[in-house]
Amino acid sequence: MKTIDRKPGSKIKVTPAPWKLSGTGYILILKRPSETTKNEVQIDNRGLSFLSMPILMYVNYTASDVGPYHELLYIPGRVETSDGSFWNISKIVVSSEESVISGRANWGIPKSLASFQVSIHDGMQRIIVKEKEKVVMWERQSGGKSIQ
Repeated sequence: MKTIDRKPGSKIKVTPAPWKLSGTGYILILKRPSETTKNEVQIDNRGLSFLSMPILMYVNYTASDVGPYHELLYIPGRVETSDGSFWNISKIVVSSEESVISGRANWGIPKSLASFQVSIHDGMQRIIVKEKEKVVMWERQSGGKSIQ
């Protein structure tokens, strides 16, 4: 098993794939700006063209091979290439350093570490994610349907 130094005298072991994951989450399909038409595509900073609506996904993994952790990921859409089209993840923040290290080592996923605060107030679930100085706040009405 590979290990990666984080501080002198401290190492994180890379947990090999595949991982067994369980938890709950939300998927939001985002709307592009109104000036974007069906025939236009979004091009990200890597020069990729996206063919579908962007997706924001929050997952609370209650169990995984790297322990429990929260994850917020952004998928700008499907990418068209000469090999076909595929979903592309451009940003993931997680609450576990083990998930960051192992995710990068196993799949080359651009994970970074963030703090997550999850609470329920007056029937609304609030998720606050802080990565460095950036803050993302997400609220949704409690209840709804659960997908297993």
